[in-house]
Amino acid sequence: MFANDFWHDTSRYGVIHYPPQKQRRRAACLLVFVHGLFGDASATWGKMPSWVLENANLETTVLSFSYLSKPWHRASIPQAAYDLQTWIETEFAEFQHIIFITHSTGGLVVKQLLQPGDKIQLSTGLWEKTRQVINIAVPHAGGSLILTTVLNVFYALGYPLLAPIFGVIRFLSQGKKDWGRNQIIPAVQWRNRWLLELDHQFSNFLQMSLESQRPTPVIVDICAESDQSVPLSSDHSRRRIVIRGTHKSVKIPQRSNAPIVGIIANIVRQYPQDISLTVVAQTLLRITEVNHAENFEALIGNSTEIESPNNSNSVPTAMTGTFGSQAEICQLVADGVTTTRDCPVRIVVTGTAGVGKSTVLRMIAWRLARDYLASPCNTPIPLFIPMQQITISDNSEHAYSWEGLWAWWLNWAQSLCPEENCTMAWLEQKFESEHVAIILDGLNDFLVNHPSIGLSTIVKLLRLAVHRYSSNTKLSIVVAIRNDIHGLDRLADNPSATYQILPLSQQQAIETFPACRFWLLSVKDKKLLEKLLTPLVLNNYRPPTNELLESNTLTQASILNRIIETFLRNSRLVGTRLTNTNFVELEHLFIALSIVAWLFFYRSRGEIHKDNLSMEAMQLRKRWEGFLTTRGKSRENEDFITACSIIENVKLCTLLLASEVFLSTGPEKFRFTHRSWQELLLARFFINCIRYRYFDDFGSAKLYSGIYRMAGEMYNGPAINAEQVQCIIDTWRNMGNTYVAGNFIGFISWTVTPIEAQAIQLLLNEFENLTGLSRVILVGGLGYRLLVNDRRDRSISDIRHSLFPKFIEYSNPESCPIFEPVTSSLAWCYQKAFARLFGMQKPSAAWPKLDFDDKLTLDILPMVASFTDDTSLLTDQSKSLQQALLTPILDTYQHPKYIIRAVHYLYLLVIAEKHRAHAFSVSQELPLLLASGSEFESLVGAFDLVPELMSLYKSCQDLHSQLAFIMR
Repeated sequence: MFANDFWHDTSRYGVIHYPPQKQRRRAACLLVFVHGLFGDASATWGKMPSWVLENANLETTVLSFSYLSKPWHRASIPQAAYDLQTWIETEFAEFQHIIFITHSTGGLVVKQLLQPGDKIQLSTGLWEKTRQVINIAVPHAGGSLILTTVLNVFYALGYPLLAPIFGVIRFLSQGKKDWGRNQIIPAVQWRNRWLLELDHQFSNFLQMSLESQRPTPVIVDICAESDQSVPLSSDHSRRRIVIRGTHKSVKIPQRSNAPIVGIIANIVRQYPQDISLTVVAQTLLRITEVNHAENFEALIGNSTEIESPNNSNSVPTAMTGTFGSQAEICQLVADGVTTTRDCPVRIVVTGTAGVGKSTVLRMIAWRLARDYLASPCNTPIPLFIPMQQITISDNSEHAYSWEGLWAWWLNWAQSLCPEENCTMAWLEQKFESEHVAIILDGLNDFLVNHPSIGLSTIVKLLRLAVHRYSSNTKLSIVVAIRNDIHGLDRLADNPSATYQILPLSQQQAIETFPACRFWLLSVKDKKLLEKLLTPLVLNNYRPPTNELLESNTLTQASILNRIIETFLRNSRLVGTRLTNTNFVELEHLFIALSIVAWLFFYRSRGEIHKDNLSMEAMQLRKRWEGFLTTRGKSRENEDFITACSIIENVKLCTLLLASEVFLSTGPEKFRFTHRSWQELLLARFFINCIRYRYFDDFGSAKLYSGIYRMAGEMYNGPAINAEQVQCIIDTWRNMGNTYVAGNFIGFISWTVTPIEAQAIQLLLNEFENLTGLSRVILVGGLGYRLLVNDRRDRSISDIRHSLFPKFIEYSNPESCPIFEPVTSSLAWCYQKAFARLFGMQKPSAAWPKLDFDDKLTLDILPMVASFTDDTSLLTDQSKSLQQALLTPILDTYQHPKYIIRAVHYLYLLVIAEKHRAHAFSVSQELPLLLASGSEFESLVGAFDLVPELMSLYKSCQDLHSQLAFIMR
């Protein structure tokens, strides 16, 4: 029979109170009461447990632990701690959050329980689960000198007389009455050496945990003003509350609103009963796993002042806001989301590729999560979204809405917390009224993986969200994005809400990563150095000390290649036997990784299941095997089949995915650890397609300039020849896919890859047979390569020789073999620019001006829109095509010589807008590109080689303004 009706069940370890709804057990905190010496699980506490729940307005599971503590019990503090651990970890292991309320020696039991040793262990142990320890009159340094001396003297004298009786009773009861020496009594002797050592070790571990920013229990000491058993501690470093009472009376309140009840209830009530604590704890665990996979140890930089960026750092001149190291930005943003304000806030964390934006965002989420578990009332709940993992197959606007974003997050959260029911209603309640920090990591990857949308889609999404929850002044949104994305400032509330992580200087890199000193000092190219001075490279690149590193051979691609090579060698896959006569070589592994990168990219995936990976690798192998066999390429066929076999083999695929290139995102699911690895491997896949002359896959997805450039850095074969170009043309004819030609043209446009004169001429001979958009892309791409006029370009004279006649032919509408107004305008503009730069013949005719007459625009519209029965349609393909045109327009901010084709691409998009056949991303970007006085207008005006470009740009501005007025 229980001492009162509060306790519902009993156990050999104590008594238990259950909430009315047992399904809340995991989400809520587990309250554990631990009595002191000579105490009792039920009687010691009286009605305090029930009054605490009543005052805290809380329903949760409560335990009152019972351990042997009477003078005749064979007892010890370590044994009691072991029993308490056994009880919690067996019967109540599902609880992830624990609050201990202890009295007297009960606090010593819990201290012993939480003592993990000398090192912090990243596990789900009791230390990580403990949120608060409320100690009531606990003798940390032992009981009072007089009382413990007298007690120990009497116990020492009396025990020898009673020991035989205790032994007989223990024997007759078959151990049920475990009577014997009570080792707790001498342990609480004033200034006992063992007790002091226990306290010292616990204090050191507590401090170590705090300094390493691990989740750490909050320790609160409540002392009785007239306690004659436990003297007040002189250690002012402890959080201490003193209230009136004695050692015994302080723990048993006389009424429900007694001070002791209010103090404990105030602490307990701050912990929510919903799933917030579990979501935060699982976020911490997930961040820990990612940090471990990325070999993360600590944020870089610990200075106390933020300095302005200097000219040696790659900071865009137009960028405003705050600049600092990883550690500085992390601290500033973490402080910013906890600061009181008048409205919701949007914060942007930016920096160059590889500078550590994701690392900083993870640590912001980590710190907020750690602080939330310690004090939920004073810290925002961090809701972390790894956007690089998101794959959205639905291209409707709803898929890219606020609800669509959080629908994905709910599924992700469910995978982390399968026992909990995370719902949109729970999220809405948080967004509307509670302190919440939404952290969006990997926005760059998300935009690349979803080419049918642009940055403006995200800008609109966040602005609508802030407006929707405008009454919640405690809501904040933090976004990470590369600083080379134009318009990123629109993601923030104002310029001061933009935080840029500064790249390291060469000296800082040597000091932070001393192992890189040798090769860092050998890099003389400043532009290359800026790309390499990132933690991503510095933490992983270790060239052999006897390897000569020269600036002309050391490229971003070569260094990333060497890093991945190191990862693969560490995986011990090299030399593994596949068949009796076939062994895995390093090149096989590189091909396998490039295949995985392609399978991610062409389906716009953020993550992939291992079974899907193996199945699609098998399908790819069959396609390539059939092609290579018919071409008689036995060696290439063998290498490619071996690489696919690695992915199809369960054991080898598991080892490959376990390398540092990948990160586990769930059961049998993976993603690339960093976008740079995927881009490099995509470039390798692209090169293999060119080398093996298999271009069918070119039609599956549009690549982008960063991949083309790395492919150009790695392409070390012979010059592109006529046979390869003929294969491209044949593939394009058979598939009728613009991407086939577009990807190849993009490659030869963005790089200085050598191409034979016959191959150039063959491509231009096919000019009239290409689609209109392909002609525009070819003229615009090769014209840009000529305009750049890179001195390293060995094919520049051959391209000029073949392309200049085509410019002359198309720049005059009378000599143009086909009606192609956009191509003619492009050719005319390039010819005029080249006439001034290289002394080429000036255009013989006036500029073939482009306008927006209905007849002309309807002829051009099929370039950017699909048609059915003479009706324009906005299909997935046309959305992708428009986004493919929009991307290089935005690239012009970084590459001003792109301006000739950028203005012509802009013209095509305005035509799509005129006929209401434009993608959503276009409708978001056009107002910014065509705004009067905009930065893009300044770029057009600054290109004085071709003043006619401004005329075309102004006509685009005028029509866009008219359309906007009509829509209003």
